[in-house]
Amino acid sequence: MTTLECSANSVATVPLISRRSPHTNHPLANNDARDAQVSLSGSVNSRARLESLRVDLDPDRFPRIGVDDLKTALSACRAGGEVSIEATAASAMTEPTTFGAAIFEIGETVRASICAGPPSSGTWRTFKLRSP
Repeated sequence: MTTLECSANSVATVPLISRRSPHTNHPLANNDARDAQVSLSGSVNSRARLESLRVDLDPDRFPRIGVDDLKTALSACRAGGEVSIEATAASAMTEPTTFGAAIFEIGETVRASICAGPPSSGTWRTFKLRSP
């Protein structure tokens, strides 16, 4: 399995962690169109979000995880490791927010679980894309 980070002009490989591929949808491996002032490892926010996912999905602690475990990890709102960021009325136009999350199950049956909006408060919908 390979995880790719794609932009308009470039594709970069993102390293797997024990066959797991947590990603925060922020540039972490791709040099295309990035601000020279931001390190390739992402902004402070991106790194904290990715670390939160790595902790919640650590293969040494959790050798087997399911879709519900992934939804819980994507809904994390802990200080310093918010994965699901909800806008407030006061910050809606000035602060970052999570506009959605996705989980893809790739096997004999292929499913996509999508949450429009922050997963900590949004509703997940699951779509079967392929079945035997």
